[in-house]
Amino acid sequence: MKNLIRTEIKFFIYSKVLIGLALLFGFFMFATSWMSYQFCDSSLKQYNHLMQYLVDTKADLDAEKAAQSIVYDDGTIENPLPYEIDQVENALSNIVPQNSITLFGESCTLFLPIIAFLVGIVLVSSDDKNKTLKLKVASFGKQKTNISKMISGIIILAFLIFIALIVIKLSTAILYSKIQDEYDISTFNISIVNSNVQFSQCMFTVCSAVVYLVLGYCISNVFHCYTFIALAISLISFFLPTLFKYDFINAKNTIEKCFFSFNGVVNPGEGFPLSIKTAALEMIIICLLFIALNQLVIKKRSAYA
Repeated sequence: MKNLIRTEIKFFIYSKVLIGLALLFGFFMFATSWMSYQFCDSSLKQYNHLMQYLVDTKADLDAEKAAQSIVYDDGTIENPLPYEIDQVENALSNIVPQNSITLFGESCTLFLPIIAFLVGIVLVSSDDKNKTLKLKVASFGKQKTNISKMISGIIILAFLIFIALIVIKLSTAILYSKIQDEYDISTFNISIVNSNVQFSQCMFTVCSAVVYLVLGYCISNVFHCYTFIALAISLISFFLPTLFKYDFINAKNTIEKCFFSFNGVVNPGEGFPLSIKTAALEMIIICLLFIALNQLVIKKRSAYA
């Protein structure tokens, strides 16, 4: 089985698929960091503009800060200074390097399904393209071949996550330093996420990666519609809203909201009220169904066709 795992990983390396996925994932993380910087920059500009206006009109700044801001349905804001301060502090907390794991985890709720599904698709499609499945099955059997693919997929995904995490850590450090150079942020309270919370967020992200990989691999192996699957998961991740209470997206978002606050540029939306137990049970059932279906297909489908 070790030789099979090495073969799968070597294919990703020699075919340059690994480099392509690393660049794509890295781009996603840099884009998130850049959008977080833009959000922070615009919030600080809006705050400074408001402060200048209040100073020019000789307003009582202490009274303005103590007042409660009210946001009306038409978008107008009564007592906007506390609102702008909250916006700035959320933006700063989102991009501060100490919270980079949280930003990474929130970004992964959007981008990791795409990357994990692509890894699963390549694991299946590579044998179809190169006509190598029957050789592997003849030498090692169906089950060992599929298990080795899943193990190699997890190793590849772990490497991609590591690279993406480095990218977001470096980019947030650079962009936050740029914010510090451009603005005086000493008066704002920046919230640092507890290290235990960040550890749980990191573990959740890793577990999510494995779930998405398994789903991507099983769906690809059952249907063999690689382009359609890649387009479908991309559209679902970026554009598909929550349609009803028990749909996959709503269950996914419900679980993610238990780990992340989503106060920055990544926000899954409101969705429908769903208990965490129901959401977790739904996700488990969906995963088990696809795993069972994949096992049935592996057992019944000939590898020599």
